[in-house]
Amino acid sequence: MDGVSIGEYSTYLEYNMYYNTQIEPMDDINFRRAISCLIDYDTICESVFIHSVKATGPVPATVQGHVDTAVFEYNLDKAKEYLAASKYANNYGDYTIEILCNSDVADLEKIALMIQSAASQIGLNIEISKAPWVSIIDRMGSVETTPHMIAINSGLSYDEAGAYLESRYHSKTMGTWEQGEWLGDTKLDGMIEDALATVDKTERFAKYGEIQNYIVDELCPTGYLCEMTE
Repeated sequence: MDGVSIGEYSTYLEYNMYYNTQIEPMDDINFRRAISCLIDYDTICESVFIHSVKATGPVPATVQGHVDTAVFEYNLDKAKEYLAASKYANNYGDYTIEILCNSDVADLEKIALMIQSAASQIGLNIEISKAPWVSIIDRMGSVETTPHMIAINSGLSYDEAGAYLESRYHSKTMGTWEQGEWLGDTKLDGMIEDALATVDKTERFAKYGEIQNYIVDELCPTGYLCEMTE
């Protein structure tokens, strides 16, 4: 319509694919890296959550204290390399990986189907299940019932990286919908607590950067699908 334009803005939300790091075979970091190479990030941004932006780390780029970290690309050959480096190199085909989708969000099943298709090309078995949000919250209450993978969009309570890092990755949020990774990493807990207690802004933001790189490089607990655009 003449005189009318559609505005776009960041929601400060990031869609994360949680990996349950405490159950086989997701308990191996190279296996998790392989899964991250099965996600077609560009198609998600272009055709699923349209006009969204590829995420560049655990904290959305629009949030103060964000740093760009190493990112994964959709690459089946690289996924095979990571599988070969994992402790499941000789038997990963024996496992079935569950991706649980929120039945209230149809687009999430599209993403799960894309990952399932990519996984089948390298001999990985993925099963897709669906449940309403209330059932998802219930399942995420224990490590044993939390699925191998689940996509949830996560926001923050105030505009700073520390808010996001604390709610998503500190051990105190395990057993809630905010952290399906079940990390329980005491070093990470200490890094987050130390950063939040740092009064000087420049020093605090530098610590946030170290935390974000540590999460991606040393833990790889999450697939960062996209930063949501409205």
